[in-house]
Amino acid sequence: MRIDRPALVLALLGLAGSAAAANTAKGALTVKGQKLALSNVYAYAEAGTSDTGGADVVVILSNVAIPEASARDMFALREKVPQYLRLTISSEGQITSVRPQHGAFKNVMGGGSSDFVFEKTALDGKSVSGRAFTKRPQRGFDDEPWEFDVTFETAVAPKK
Repeated sequence: MRIDRPALVLALLGLAGSAAAANTAKGALTVKGQKLALSNVYAYAEAGTSDTGGADVVVILSNVAIPEASARDMFALREKVPQYLRLTISSEGQITSVRPQHGAFKNVMGGGSSDFVFEKTALDGKSVSGRAFTKRPQRGFDDEPWEFDVTFETAVAPKK
């Protein structure tokens, strides 16, 4: 069997290009009218909290690149990525926890609410994609109005 090397190289480049294109995010986290563009995404699996025993997926979105080495450690993440949106999504596709980190907050925020929605396109343990948003503006600890709306697609790093 003869292999056409130029065609093989082009095919491999095409696969690499499509994998890179799959790591996308577009949206915003808005606090007190100050928008943080969410254009970078990183996701990883962690032990699940649901009754089904499936893994949760943590999705981190930011305006800067998210270093893989810092993504699983909150303190390291805050040092490398000062502003971000961290979502925990159950294996059933429900947002169970949100941690918005934004310069307009006076205090660290976090929690869960039925106002947080994930409209999944994919959630299969290897990739996650869809739209995450707040149904209505939320209020921070110091009464700051905040909300998010973002679409994303990325691979999911395995549990450690």
